Amino acid sequence: MALASLGGRPEPQHIPILPALPVWTMMLDTPPSAAGAMDAERIYVPVEEGGVRAYAPETGTLIWNDPASTRRPLLAGDGMLFTVPGAEVRGLDASTREILWRREMPEGIAAPLVLNGTHLLVATETGELVARGSRDGEVMWRRQLGAPAPHPAAPLDASMIVVTLTDGEVNPRHAWLQVLAARVFAVELGSRTGLGWPGG
Repeated sequence: MALASLGGRPEPQHIPILPALPVWTMMLDTPPSAAGAMDAERIYVPVEEGGVRAYAPETGTLIWNDPASTRRPLLAGDGMLFTVPGAEVRGLDASTREILWRREMPEGIAAPLVLNGTHLLVATETGELVARGSRDGEVMWRRQLGAPAPHPAAPLDASMIVVTLTDGEVNPRHAWLQVLAARVFAVELGSRTGLGWPGG
């Protein structure tokens, strides 16, 4: 590739971020309260007054409205919608909005929810990582990480995720990995050597 100048400064070209045209737009009657979510069938929007709304992606038609408000990002996947109204996590049938399960989280939720296969990962404000079954909300495993994880866990594959912690004693060169077979490892990023987490 070569770049040549013919004497003048070229005018910048405006390139759209996404090569797409809007299909429809709508003005909400109340502002969004958190980040929404989307799957192949619906767009989900949490709003300040009115809970969570599901819209048809082709037309913008309102499909259903769930009155429970949330200030946490929504998560959609595998035919489910996961919401965090207050101090509980709920799993809804995405097509009907039927609440399939709800679980209290009195320890608080520190980060957006993450779905990894059938595991719904919940990072708590007390520094624990809890894996719940996405279909029933039952605890599959839980591990104390030693510090809150304020960012979403990043799945590497079906057996590992990366969790970043905020504890000042945690070396920033470490990434904390949870193996879903119930072992937790601290991995030193420079040497890629690892230690098993105590009690993991």
